[in-house]
Amino acid sequence: MDKFTYNEQKAVAAVMLVVNELSSVDRHKLAKILFFADQKHLARYGRTITSDTYCAMEAGPVPSHIYDSIKTVAKEHHLHSHVGLEGKIEVNKRMITPLAKADIDQLSCSDFECLIESINENSGLTFGQLIDKSHGPAWESVAENQQIPFIEIAKEASASDEILEIIEMNLQAETLLSL
Repeated sequence: MDKFTYNEQKAVAAVMLVVNELSSVDRHKLAKILFFADQKHLARYGRTITSDTYCAMEAGPVPSHIYDSIKTVAKEHHLHSHVGLEGKIEVNKRMITPLAKADIDQLSCSDFECLIESINENSGLTFGQLIDKSHGPAWESVAENQQIPFIEIAKEASASDEILEIIEMNLQAETLLSL
């Protein structure tokens, strides 16, 4: 198993922090800000912030559960297992605006730090610049619509061998806990 157990409350807090900081953000930019924040955190600490899995889509990595939750809010489909953003955001076509504040108590100091760094580094980039930046070795490591391995995401961010080992151990622990 190459995934972390999805923590919807924490993922929602991360989304809400980004949406609140930017007041309004399009889906693509949100996905890339979250990807780069998760990548930073994974390479530094051996775990992601959102615990979401990223799929290699045409326009770059997309957080699967978060994307489904946004589509549920937008009434593009109804997935009752992904309702964490309902009542917290408004989705108007591609744009997302906040209806509530982020529950930052769900985020650690390191989560918050990596999210703010990613917002600062990526919020001013254009659609094309974000595509170019996110189409790195991790995205290229799998076919379109496939899950990008966390090890590849961390390697792309130059994670140390010790951190790569921690990631492997964390993923093995997740597998054992899911039995």
